[in-house]
Amino acid sequence: MSSIPTKIKTEYELTRDFFQRLAENRADDLKPILQIQESRSVGDGSSIRLRISDGTYSSGTVLLKGEGARKYKLNKMENSQSIIKVLEFFSKTTLKDNTKRIKLTINDFELLVEDCSVIGNPVRYPGIPEKHLTLRNDNVEQRPLKESVSQALPKEVSRVVRKVANEPSENDPSIVPILSINPYLMQWKIQGVVTDRNVPWVTRSPSGACKIFNFYLTDKEGTEIKVSCFEDMVDKLDGLIKVSSSYTIQGNNKALKPANKRYNKTGHGYEIIVRNDVEVIKCGNSLPLPAMKINRVKLSEIKTAPEKIIDVVAVVDNMEEPADRNTKFGTKKVMNVSLIDDSATVVNLAVWEDRFNEFTSDLLHKPVILKSVEVKKHFGAGELLYVSKSRIIKTDDQGVIQEVSDWYARERSNIRIGNLPPFTDFNKNVTLHTAIVSTLNDKTYGYFNIVGKITDIEKNLVYEACPQEGCAKKVTVQNGQYYCPKCKTTSDNFKYMLLVAVEISDHSGSKWMKMFDKVAEEFFKKTASEVGSILETHGRFQGRSMVISNLIGTIHNFGVKYKLELYKEREVTRWSVANVKPVNLAKYAEYLRESCSMPYTSTKINKKEYELTRGFFQLLVENNVDRLKPIVQIMNSHPTKDGSIIRLRLSDGTFFYGDVLLEDDGVGKFKSYGMEKSQSVIKLLGFCSNIANNDNAKKVHLYIFDFELIDKDSPIIGTPIPHTGIPVAYTVFRNEKRGRKPMKKSNSQFPLKEATKVVKNVNKKSPDMDVPIVPIVAISPQLKQWQITGVVTYKSEIQYYETLRGSGEAFDFSITDKEGTEIKITCFDDMVHKYNKLVELYSTYIIKGNYKALRVAKRISNTSGHEYEIVIKNDVDVIKCGNSVPLPPQRINRVSLSKIDMFLGEYIDVIAVVHNMEESVKVNDENRVFNKMKVSLIDESGSLVTLTIWGDSCNVFTEESLHKPLILKSLRVTESGGIFNLTFGSRSKIIPPEDVGIFKEISDWYVKEHCNIQISNISSSPMTINKNATIHSVIVTCLNNNNIKEGYFNTICRISNFKMKLVYEACPQEGCREKVVAQDGQYHCSKCNITSNKFKYVLMVIFQIYDHSGSQWLTVYDNVAERLLKRRTSEILSIINAHGELEGCNIFFSNLINTLHDFKVRFKVVSYKGRAVAKCCCVDVKPVNLTKYTDYLKEWCKCAEGLCSKYGI
Repeated sequence: MSSIPTKIKTEYELTRDFFQRLAENRADDLKPILQIQESRSVGDGSSIRLRISDGTYSSGTVLLKGEGARKYKLNKMENSQSIIKVLEFFSKTTLKDNTKRIKLTINDFELLVEDCSVIGNPVRYPGIPEKHLTLRNDNVEQRPLKESVSQALPKEVSRVVRKVANEPSENDPSIVPILSINPYLMQWKIQGVVTDRNVPWVTRSPSGACKIFNFYLTDKEGTEIKVSCFEDMVDKLDGLIKVSSSYTIQGNNKALKPANKRYNKTGHGYEIIVRNDVEVIKCGNSLPLPAMKINRVKLSEIKTAPEKIIDVVAVVDNMEEPADRNTKFGTKKVMNVSLIDDSATVVNLAVWEDRFNEFTSDLLHKPVILKSVEVKKHFGAGELLYVSKSRIIKTDDQGVIQEVSDWYARERSNIRIGNLPPFTDFNKNVTLHTAIVSTLNDKTYGYFNIVGKITDIEKNLVYEACPQEGCAKKVTVQNGQYYCPKCKTTSDNFKYMLLVAVEISDHSGSKWMKMFDKVAEEFFKKTASEVGSILETHGRFQGRSMVISNLIGTIHNFGVKYKLELYKEREVTRWSVANVKPVNLAKYAEYLRESCSMPYTSTKINKKEYELTRGFFQLLVENNVDRLKPIVQIMNSHPTKDGSIIRLRLSDGTFFYGDVLLEDDGVGKFKSYGMEKSQSVIKLLGFCSNIANNDNAKKVHLYIFDFELIDKDSPIIGTPIPHTGIPVAYTVFRNEKRGRKPMKKSNSQFPLKEATKVVKNVNKKSPDMDVPIVPIVAISPQLKQWQITGVVTYKSEIQYYETLRGSGEAFDFSITDKEGTEIKITCFDDMVHKYNKLVELYSTYIIKGNYKALRVAKRISNTSGHEYEIVIKNDVDVIKCGNSVPLPPQRINRVSLSKIDMFLGEYIDVIAVVHNMEESVKVNDENRVFNKMKVSLIDESGSLVTLTIWGDSCNVFTEESLHKPLILKSLRVTESGGIFNLTFGSRSKIIPPEDVGIFKEISDWYVKEHCNIQISNISSSPMTINKNATIHSVIVTCLNNNNIKEGYFNTICRISNFKMKLVYEACPQEGCREKVVAQDGQYHCSKCNITSNKFKYVLMVIFQIYDHSGSQWLTVYDNVAERLLKRRTSEILSIINAHGELEGCNIFFSNLINTLHDFKVRFKVVSYKGRAVAKCCCVDVKPVNLTKYTDYLKEWCKCAEGLCSKYGI
């Protein structure tokens, strides 16, 4: 055992464990100090991809953008390993292949050190919090490299692969740390000491024999990498590679491959394959052994790292005499060594016979450092294995060794020692549904009990295995011989091994699991050879029936083990039966009584009378689906490339949702039932949801892994509308009563007989073309080809537009199918002339197209309610039907007037009474004269809302409408002066009352109650905080409360940062602040759609405020910005023109940094790219009233003291 230095000097303090805290959502208030290891420009250079280290972990999924990218280029950081303080960042969480990954975006930073050697010994971080929980208590100190990235001082070089005249000097910048090796480095050179190597051996496979030799190179930072040689390279390097000798290896990215974690215990993400283009050079001067990195895990925490290689610092409490242990390789001698550390936990260390000599009696009651021991289970309990790479480390650093030794001497006789709790938990039965959810949402390894019934057994019961004792590897047949790839032997015979896949079911679902060897023998009450003989004698089919006939339908108590494993670069959950026991009827009866006492959804469903679980997706995003087994309908499906996952669009009858993935057993059922082209109704037996957070926003993804098929193919049920996955906008639908009947007919929407084709000449084309007609509600990009039919219910005039790319013309129309589902269709330029005359209002059409013709609907201009809209292109066919059909029913998605604040900027339907009408007036707007009328609406919620009508629509509202109920379709929700209003636009219309049954109810209510009720306006401030609030409390409240969409709050904060831009060029029109785009000396405003030869400056300040709870960026405009800067806009422009923008901004901002102000802030929760985002704008700024602020701080401290006292802090 050699003495290896471990003392590390700390010079720079990075924010250690930052990536771990980020993955656990505990990094919101941090301004971390990190080091850039690598960087490269992306695309046009506007963003930079980084690999960043926090001293413990490194991550390559980091993007530098905006102000950060500008500073990066300004400081010329391209080839530097800089240390930065991150000022502004956000992260995005994704779930892929059951793996949680974190993507970090940095918008701004402060440069601390321009260039520095790598600090610490960071390891790659994959973004899974559970993977690194055991490293949180590491006591490894940080250090930068003293020199540059050069690893040694070589002077003489020995020839290895080819002659090298001169080895690089000590300052050679081409040598990189081993930690930096990855496929992004096209060329690399590393240097280090060989710390281990093995003897060359020959492996045999069906493709032939192959000679292999591995060694391990460690640099001065203690980072290790595996190097493998094959065939000719073995002969060249075997005699050259010596343990403790120094080497330089130079190669390229082609020599790297991902490390096989099963055989590679270095912790590096890659390993090197020595090829002809890789140089291995032995250094003439030997280097000292590199510092050994100890990632200590306490014994009480090893259960969090099953199957992992860890480091342990503990005292040898007891050593037993060697004893026999049965293994799959036969009986072997093992020594059990009891270890104890300062967590007062005893764990057994198993040492095999070839390593006995390392554990002598002089280690008893002494502390040791054990490097690279493996965590295993033995009879359900945690155990450590002393494997081939394990070693005992001797060190001159007495720090942690002395601490453990002193603790043992002081406390050993007094403490209450506890054995590590077992990995297993067979004490309580669980349902299959609960177990499945647990495996997906919790740990990667565990046990549970299930009482279930055997419902099916796969046809293969045995397989042909290697005849060697202790080997269970499946053999391959070659020329009548049986080859074992594990033992690398060929034999004339084989042995049978049991491997049985069984389907186990209970009332909550079913799951396929595997039984191996001894467990399967106990289950069948037959050995593997006996089962094999039966199959040989009676044939596979009859023999299988004889073995399993008495087992189908029987109930057993199954002890089940689940384990998360890496398979083809994906993490998959393996289920296996650990033991099978007869059912304890008394306990099972108690379990059933307990289950029956819980609320649950009945599983007995009459196929003809089933109903979808209305509002399920709203409950899902509100996290209120515990114990729910919803019934939903598949609208369409699309498998991934490898077919292992199927993407679904599901409907609950009220909403449809597309962020749904079908995985695991659900995929097998889906394919076996042939559901690929069906609109099936299913009951979800096993599912879980994942909330993706980004910029304080939430969106839910649904994962389904088991279901029950109720109806293989059914017409679309109900008239569902799209759900974005954000709960705030859909609360109004929770109590809506809607019809639940399915369509009476199949996908054909109308009785069409004749069709006239435009664009192509088609004679008597049948509507039943090669693509079936689908409901409009099912249209989505997942349908590669589609065909819809319906009536044109709206058509616009031809409109002319002008953009930076030129001018053109367009018109749009809407088509509605017989279920009342509407979709917007737009024609541009050439398509306008082809279709404008063909498309007629209230005529029937068939439209055939593909997914390329769809685009996401713009809510601000699309009133159809559909998630997508169609753009007519050359590959889209429009067919006019000869027979007209009745207009489809009008779908009314009523919104109560008390809830219109949830739909700001969107179109809604309203049923209300005209409470008051003002006279129409003439108004001037852009040299045109319009009629304008205001109408007061009221409904049974007691809310009064103003409806504004423009133009000729004023004629629709006559005196006959006063005090009468109206059904108003497609009204736009607006806000002015803190009050919500409605606007009657070009697409708005009044629906005849006989179409909706609720019309009479609201009419009767108004006659009886309107004189007695207390009328209230709808304010745009559902939350107004008069007292001072912290930033954290406001952000959490407005994003987590579904009823809050916007509001105001006061906060006393300091200013921490500014964006270095004060003014922008805006549209010169009065009242317009839209930013203009310069084009050929002209300035175009996209809002007013005008081009002018001038512009005006608008003052806009973006700054960051902070308090003790967090920070927030605010935007302030015009007069309020002038009060903040204490300058008029004209003065600001003069100073910027005189000193330049950057220096001018510094003049204004230098005196404002860290100053205290009383801010009044307006926030608004908006939907941005399908996510809820809080935007904040400063509407007032005042000096701080110190008396009130002191009272506020005293009150806050008193509250904090009360909480501390309550919880014993």
